[in-house]
Amino acid sequence: MLGILSRQTRVNTEMLSVTTVIKTTTYAMVVGDLYVLANTSGGAWTLTLPPVGEARGLCYIIELSVGSGAGAAPNLLTITHKNDSARWAGNYTIARPGQKLVLCSDGSKWTVVDKYLGIPAIASKYIYETWKQPFILGTVGGGAPSATLENIMFCCSGNTFSYIGIVGQTLNPTWVNPGVDWAGDQVASDGWEFTTGIGSGNPNQFVVGTDKGFYARARFTIADVSGLGDCAFGFRKREAYQANLDNYDEMACLNVKAGALNIETILNNAATVTTDTTNTWADTATHTLEVRVSSLGVVTYLYDDVAPTVIAAYTFDAGENVIPFFNMIQAADLSGAVTFLEFECGAL
Repeated sequence: MLGILSRQTRVNTEMLSVTTVIKTTTYAMVVGDLYVLANTSGGAWTLTLPPVGEARGLCYIIELSVGSGAGAAPNLLTITHKNDSARWAGNYTIARPGQKLVLCSDGSKWTVVDKYLGIPAIASKYIYETWKQPFILGTVGGGAPSATLENIMFCCSGNTFSYIGIVGQTLNPTWVNPGVDWAGDQVASDGWEFTTGIGSGNPNQFVVGTDKGFYARARFTIADVSGLGDCAFGFRKREAYQANLDNYDEMACLNVKAGALNIETILNNAATVTTDTTNTWADTATHTLEVRVSSLGVVTYLYDDVAPTVIAAYTFDAGENVIPFFNMIQAADLSGAVTFLEFECGAL
């Protein structure tokens, strides 16, 4: 990738005055800003890409060179466009120094061709997946995927995920390029749960108090929000799959229930505590959910990179092994497509 960018930069140099710019506050890029070094130490801000038509054939590197330091809520750099891209899946955000995006223009739309979000502290526990290529499905024990067994999703990126059908689910998730649709057989009370794996060898489990702070983030679209009884994303104890979300021993998640965004938590197998954030999710909308856990087990939540309007306090037990998960159940109204577009987890 760097070789390609190097050749591209040489070509670009012949066509226009190439500049590397260092910015610390809201900025609208011009065509020559091929490398932007951003500094968010003074606060979060937004960077706007140059006109997509004028940037035809060019690639741009945007790197967060200086951030706000360690902590559960770093200042975010948001990358947006001039509302002129034919396809735009939503604004991009980066939060930690060294992270970068590479975007290229074909004259009508922007495409992310590289996204470096590596985190050296626990790099082996970092996952980033966009499902831009087909995947292969099977069972943990081998053979064809089954709605009654634990299944494995092998992605072309090299990432592997685990999932299981809930109640009478019969149809497997499908690749929709980009993304994966979890709508299933569209029968009330049926659903899926998706994780990074529940086995003891799962490299993407986190230990509260042993690992430094960690997070999980997902971006997805819901066709009909009233058709979901549960649409939960967050962390839960690494234990066997449960048919009922309320039966896990410990859990902290954001749950979209019939369009209402709730915080739901369980501590030591007690009753589920539900808090209405008062935020909502509309039909066909795409949003990002993020759940963060500090090194002390304190949980915080983000909805489209902003804290929900109403929050709830929760702390995982020290020493608890937890994994990121997504759990959805159809309501009587049925949801239509529930399309996962992006998944990410790693260290804060």
